Amino acid sequence: MDHKADALPFARASAAYLEALLDALPAFMVRLGNELAREGECELTWLDALEEHVANELTALLGAPVEEQAEPPIGLVRRLVLESVRAHVERPNVERLERRGLLPRSAVDISPDLAAIQVQWGRAKAESLGVVSKDARLS
Repeated sequence: MDHKADALPFARASAAYLEALLDALPAFMVRLGNELAREGECELTWLDALEEHVANELTALLGAPVEEQAEPPIGLVRRLVLESVRAHVERPNVERLERRGLLPRSAVDISPDLAAIQVQWGRAKAESLGVVSKDARLS
């Protein structure tokens, strides 16, 4: 299947999703830092580098053609946060971070404001890949 006809709407959806994610990322990182500080972590300067790394990786991922976007954006954020926490925190309380939405499973865990744009991006990706037709209705 040729995805070129659907590339432009998907590219627009990806750009809008990226912009929204990058806007929400600083507040998410503050929440993560606050939770880690609450757990007794004092040295959190690595969070700045993590935020930059996440932003760069999201930019690369969402700027790639649809066929090359194998990892979901939120999965990427989750993986990078988890790897960094495990590398920098002596005894991370992963379950607590999970419960507090700091190891995101959906964009809503980063910010509730991302719910609609995550669905729009997912729909555009599905349409671009031919998984769902443009005429199909979401219920």
